[in-house]
Amino acid sequence: MKIKTIFWVVVICLAFLLTGMGAGFHIREQGAKAMGMANAFVAQADDPSAVFYNPAGIAFQDGTAVSLGITVINVLETEFTGSTELGDRAAGLGVEQNVDTRARDDIFFPHNFYITSSKADSPWAYRVGMQYEMTEALDLRLGYARDNNPIPDDTVGPELPDADWNNYTFGYKAERAVFDFAYMWVDFDDRDVNNDIQAGTYKSDAYLFAANLTYFF
Repeated sequence: MKIKTIFWVVVICLAFLLTGMGAGFHIREQGAKAMGMANAFVAQADDPSAVFYNPAGIAFQDGTAVSLGITVINVLETEFTGSTELGDRAAGLGVEQNVDTRARDDIFFPHNFYITSSKADSPWAYRVGMQYEMTEALDLRLGYARDNNPIPDDTVGPELPDADWNNYTFGYKAERAVFDFAYMWVDFDDRDVNNDIQAGTYKSDAYLFAANLTYFF
Protein backbone atom coordinates (compact mmCIF):
# COMPACT_ATOMS: atom_id res chain seq x y z
CA MET A 1 0.00 0.00 0.00
CA LYS A 2 2.82 2.38 0.88
CA ILE A 3 4.67 1.69 -2.40
CA LYS A 4 1.46 2.28 -4.38
CA THR A 5 0.90 5.62 -2.65
CA ILE A 6 4.48 6.75 -3.35
CA PHE A 7 4.07 5.71 -7.00
CA TRP A 8 0.97 7.85 -7.49
CA VAL A 9 2.53 10.83 -5.70
CA VAL A 10 5.49 10.66 -8.11
CA VAL A 11 3.17 10.35 -11.13
CA ILE A 12 1.12 13.39 -10.05
CA CYS A 13 4.28 15.46 -9.46
CA LEU A 14 5.65 14.55 -12.89
CA ALA A 15 2.35 15.46 -14.52
CA PHE A 16 2.64 19.04 -13.28
CA LEU A 17 6.28 19.70 -14.12
CA LEU A 18 7.05 23.21 -15.31
CA THR A 19 9.86 24.47 -17.49
CA GLY A 20 12.66 26.22 -15.61
CA MET A 21 14.65 28.93 -17.39
CA GLY A 22 18.06 30.30 -16.51
CA ALA A 23 18.44 33.93 -15.42
CA GLY A 24 14.99 33.92 -13.87
CA PHE A 25 13.73 36.24 -11.18
CA HIS A 26 14.30 35.66 -7.51
CA ILE A 27 10.92 36.73 -6.19
CA ARG A 28 11.43 38.05 -2.66
CA GLU A 29 7.94 39.55 -2.55
CA GLN A 30 6.10 36.72 -0.77
CA GLY A 31 3.44 38.78 0.95
CA ALA A 32 1.84 42.21 0.68
CA LYS A 33 2.60 43.03 4.32
CA ALA A 34 6.30 42.28 3.93
CA MET A 35 6.52 44.07 0.59
CA GLY A 36 4.93 47.16 2.16
CA MET A 37 7.89 47.15 4.58
CA ALA A 38 10.49 46.78 1.79
CA ASN A 39 10.82 43.09 2.82
CA ALA A 40 12.46 44.16 6.11
CA PHE A 41 10.25 41.53 7.70
CA VAL A 42 12.62 38.94 9.16
CA ALA A 43 12.41 40.19 12.75
CA GLN A 44 8.61 40.60 12.68
CA ALA A 45 7.49 37.61 10.55
CA ASP A 46 4.09 37.38 12.25
CA ASP A 47 1.95 35.92 9.46
CA PRO A 48 2.16 32.68 7.41
CA SER A 49 4.80 34.19 5.10
CA ALA A 50 7.17 33.56 8.00
CA VAL A 51 7.73 30.21 6.28
CA PHE A 52 9.74 32.20 3.71
CA TYR A 53 11.07 35.16 5.72
CA ASN A 54 11.87 33.59 9.09
CA PRO A 55 10.43 30.18 10.13
CA ALA A 56 11.20 30.97 13.79
CA GLY A 57 8.32 33.45 13.67
CA ILE A 58 5.85 30.55 13.41
CA ALA A 59 6.50 29.77 17.10
CA PHE A 60 4.90 33.10 18.08
CA GLN A 61 1.69 32.54 16.09
CA ASP A 62 -1.37 30.94 17.67
CA GLY A 63 -3.72 28.55 15.93
CA THR A 64 -3.87 27.84 12.19
CA ALA A 65 -3.52 30.49 9.50
CA VAL A 66 -3.81 30.32 5.70
CA SER A 67 -2.40 32.98 3.39
CA LEU A 68 -2.99 33.23 -0.36
CA GLY A 69 -1.70 36.11 -2.42
CA ILE A 70 -0.43 37.33 -5.75
CA THR A 71 2.21 39.82 -6.82
CA VAL A 72 1.85 41.74 -10.07
CA ILE A 73 5.23 42.51 -11.65
CA ASN A 74 4.96 44.90 -14.56
CA VAL A 75 8.26 45.29 -16.41
CA LEU A 76 7.97 48.43 -18.50
CA GLU A 77 9.60 48.85 -21.89
CA THR A 78 13.37 48.49 -21.60
CA GLU A 79 15.59 50.65 -23.82
CA PHE A 80 19.30 50.25 -24.56
CA THR A 81 21.38 52.84 -26.39
CA GLY A 82 25.10 52.27 -26.85
CA SER A 83 27.56 49.83 -28.37
CA THR A 84 27.59 46.04 -28.14
CA GLU A 85 29.31 42.97 -29.55
CA LEU A 86 26.39 40.67 -28.82
CA GLY A 87 24.65 39.03 -31.72
CA ASP A 88 24.90 36.52 -34.55
CA ARG A 89 28.13 36.88 -36.58
CA ALA A 90 26.49 35.24 -39.62
CA ALA A 91 23.97 38.06 -39.65
CA GLY A 92 26.71 40.62 -39.57
CA LEU A 93 26.61 40.97 -35.81
CA GLY A 94 29.15 39.82 -33.22
CA VAL A 95 31.31 42.85 -33.90
CA GLU A 96 31.11 46.11 -32.03
CA GLN A 97 28.32 48.29 -33.32
CA ASN A 98 26.13 51.10 -32.11
CA VAL A 99 22.55 50.17 -31.34
CA ASP A 100 19.36 51.79 -30.20
CA THR A 101 16.93 49.05 -29.28
CA ARG A 102 13.88 48.49 -27.15
CA ALA A 103 12.32 45.42 -25.56
CA ARG A 104 8.58 45.08 -25.15
CA ASP A 105 7.00 45.48 -21.76
CA ASP A 106 5.85 42.38 -19.92
CA ILE A 107 3.80 41.43 -16.91
CA PHE A 108 4.09 38.51 -14.47
CA PHE A 109 1.74 37.19 -11.80
CA PRO A 110 3.76 35.06 -9.29
CA HIS A 111 1.53 33.74 -6.53
CA ASN A 112 2.19 32.65 -2.97
CA PHE A 113 0.39 30.24 -0.66
CA TYR A 114 1.35 29.47 2.94
CA ILE A 115 -0.23 27.53 5.81
CA THR A 116 1.01 27.61 9.40
CA SER A 117 -0.29 25.86 12.49
CA SER A 118 0.80 26.27 16.09
CA LYS A 119 -0.65 24.69 19.22
CA ALA A 120 -1.11 26.90 22.26
CA ASP A 121 0.60 24.37 24.53
CA SER A 122 3.60 23.75 22.27
CA PRO A 123 6.82 23.22 24.27
CA TRP A 124 9.52 25.86 24.40
CA ALA A 125 13.27 25.58 24.02
CA TYR A 126 15.78 28.03 25.48
CA ARG A 127 19.40 28.73 24.54
CA VAL A 128 22.11 30.93 26.00
CA GLY A 129 25.82 30.99 25.18
CA MET A 130 28.91 33.10 25.74
CA GLN A 131 32.48 33.38 24.48
CA TYR A 132 35.34 34.95 26.43
CA GLU A 133 38.74 35.84 25.00
CA MET A 134 41.27 34.64 27.58
CA THR A 135 44.28 35.55 25.46
CA GLU A 136 44.86 36.51 21.83
CA ALA A 137 45.21 32.82 20.98
CA LEU A 138 42.65 31.27 23.34
CA ASP A 139 38.86 31.67 23.55
CA LEU A 140 36.64 29.92 26.08
CA ARG A 141 32.98 29.13 25.48
CA LEU A 142 30.10 28.16 27.78
CA GLY A 143 26.47 27.45 27.05
CA TYR A 144 23.20 26.17 28.46
CA ALA A 145 20.06 24.93 26.73
CA ARG A 146 16.71 23.73 28.04
CA ASP A 147 14.43 21.59 25.86
CA ASN A 148 10.90 20.82 27.04
CA ASN A 149 9.73 17.52 25.63
CA PRO A 150 6.61 17.47 23.41
CA ILE A 151 5.72 13.78 23.89
CA PRO A 152 2.70 13.33 26.23
CA ASP A 153 2.89 10.80 29.02
CA ASP A 154 0.24 8.53 27.51
CA THR A 155 2.30 7.85 24.35
CA VAL A 156 5.88 7.76 25.65
CA GLY A 157 7.44 4.31 25.40
CA PRO A 158 10.74 2.42 25.48
CA GLU A 159 11.29 3.05 21.77
CA LEU A 160 11.61 6.77 22.52
CA PRO A 161 12.07 7.32 26.27
CA ASP A 162 12.36 11.08 25.97
CA ALA A 163 11.98 13.71 28.68
CA ASP A 164 12.70 17.36 29.38
CA TRP A 165 16.44 17.90 29.21
CA ASN A 166 19.22 20.32 30.02
CA ASN A 167 22.34 20.82 27.91
CA TYR A 168 25.56 22.02 29.52
CA THR A 169 28.28 22.89 27.03
CA PHE A 170 31.93 23.89 27.10
CA GLY A 171 34.35 24.68 24.29
CA TYR A 172 37.57 26.46 23.44
CA LYS A 173 39.52 27.71 20.43
CA ALA A 174 43.26 28.02 19.96
CA GLU A 175 44.81 29.66 16.88
CA ARG A 176 46.60 30.17 14.36
CA ALA A 177 45.73 26.73 13.20
CA VAL A 178 42.36 26.95 14.95
CA PHE A 179 41.40 23.93 16.98
CA ASP A 180 37.79 24.00 18.20
CA PHE A 181 36.68 21.54 20.84
CA ALA A 182 33.28 21.23 22.47
CA TYR A 183 31.70 19.02 25.10
CA MET A 184 27.99 18.73 25.89
CA TRP A 185 26.30 16.96 28.78
CA VAL A 186 22.63 16.26 28.12
CA ASP A 187 20.97 15.91 31.51
CA PHE A 188 17.49 14.40 31.10
CA ASP A 189 14.94 15.02 33.83
CA ASP A 190 13.66 11.87 35.53
CA ARG A 191 10.31 11.04 33.98
CA ASP A 192 7.56 9.06 35.70
CA VAL A 193 5.31 7.23 33.23
CA ASN A 194 2.09 5.33 33.82
CA ASN A 195 0.18 4.46 30.64
CA ASP A 196 -1.15 1.47 28.70
CA ILE A 197 2.38 0.36 27.78
CA GLN A 198 4.28 0.56 31.03
CA ALA A 199 4.58 2.15 34.46
CA GLY A 200 7.88 3.31 35.87
CA THR A 201 10.57 5.98 35.79
CA TYR A 202 12.95 6.82 32.95
CA LYS A 203 16.43 8.12 33.79
CA SER A 204 18.98 9.05 31.15
CA ASP A 205 22.07 11.09 30.34
CA ALA A 206 24.09 11.67 27.17
CA TYR A 207 27.56 13.01 26.45
CA LEU A 208 28.60 14.66 23.19
CA PHE A 209 32.08 15.58 21.99
CA ALA A 210 33.01 17.58 18.88
CA ALA A 211 36.29 18.79 17.40
CA ASN A 212 37.26 20.83 14.34
CA LEU A 213 40.63 21.84 12.94
CA THR A 214 40.72 24.94 10.75
CA TYR A 215 43.80 26.60 9.27
CA PHE A 216 43.74 30.20 8.05
CA PHE A 217 46.10 31.00 5.17
